[in-house]
Amino acid sequence: MKQFVNNGKLENLESYLAGWEHNDTLTFVANQAARTVDDTAFIVPQFFFIKGLFVRTDILEKLGVSYIPKTMSELVELCIDITDPDKNQYGFGFRGKSWEFKFSDLIATSFLSDIDEANIYKTKSGEAYFDDPRAIEGLKMYVRLFEGGVPADGINWGFNEQVNAFVSGITPFLIQDPDTVALVDEMLGREYYTVVPIPVGPSGKAYMDYGFSGLGIPSYSKHKAEAWEFIKYISSPEVNAYFSKSYGPLPIHSSTYENDPYFSSGVYTAWSYMMSHPEKYIFASYPLDSEKWPGWPEIHQQDMQSLLLGDTTVEAVAAKWAEYWED
Repeated sequence: MKQFVNNGKLENLESYLAGWEHNDTLTFVANQAARTVDDTAFIVPQFFFIKGLFVRTDILEKLGVSYIPKTMSELVELCIDITDPDKNQYGFGFRGKSWEFKFSDLIATSFLSDIDEANIYKTKSGEAYFDDPRAIEGLKMYVRLFEGGVPADGINWGFNEQVNAFVSGITPFLIQDPDTVALVDEMLGREYYTVVPIPVGPSGKAYMDYGFSGLGIPSYSKHKAEAWEFIKYISSPEVNAYFSKSYGPLPIHSSTYENDPYFSSGVYTAWSYMMSHPEKYIFASYPLDSEKWPGWPEIHQQDMQSLLLGDTTVEAVAAKWAEYWED
């Protein structure tokens, strides 16, 4: 989006939004996403992908577990406690490959209270957080989770392996996006699982990233009024809710979570809660416009694989990552 804004190709939508009858019901996250570039609304978001904690309640009952973790420490310790390799029972649906950093970041950043919302890889003082003692403690917890609560081949798992392990009951805990709901519903059934808010770290917070798409108007369009009429229609609470039900992501209006039974009850209450408590669930952005970003996923994956295999140390990779992201 930034390249289009920098080149003057996108219309500023602030005046359009100001006169829209449904502007007041856009969620906090929707307003933040709309203003991703230059703190100005150049798009209207259409849906969101935000992570939640999927829980096999039937498996926990079978194992005699009477609570659902609310903190990262509780989650990790419970995953380790219920792991029994001889019975092919493990705790957590690990993500070993393909943007696995979003999972380790979720745990590591939860140990800090001062992450920069505009750049999840730096604190508010402008320093890369990786070699901060708090972050090192968080990364060590992540390694502990892998070593004690995850199948050995979890180091190579992607989305399909995560979901399959969750559905089969091998790992009763899974962190994933809402589009996973329809898939798990079909493969398993809503009566066997639930979704709860992401556990918070020692900071009392969880730093969340979000995926989204949006609609904007070309600045050079000869039909701006018609384009806005379409955006208003497709972004209206009723139509957006229908689209989200059919596709799987999260709607953009707070009124949908309040008035539509599909989103106001059951598994979606977890996401509604997180989006309505920004003091606890901090939605932070990745540095997508940095020249260092394109190479980052591969660098992180290689280093993380080495770390989990015992070929390097937490301190070594933390120092490397901190140096990579320092200006």
